[in-house]
Amino acid sequence: MTEKIRMAQKTLDKAVKKGVLKANTASRYLSRLSTKVATPKTEKKITKKKAVKKVAKKVAKK
Repeated sequence: MTEKIRMAQKTLDKAVKKGVLKANTASRYLSRLSTKVATPKTEKKITKKKAVKKVAKKVAKK
């Protein structure tokens, strides 16, 4: 995985050198990419919602 990050960094550096991207933009992209890779993915548990029975309200006596 780190090899892919290095390749992305090289590509961004080349883009900055050629003037396609600004240095801060490339830095921001690389930072966001590295944080996405560094954070562990957590699995969300899918739970079924219980059906709520609707009960008719009692009419008040007058």
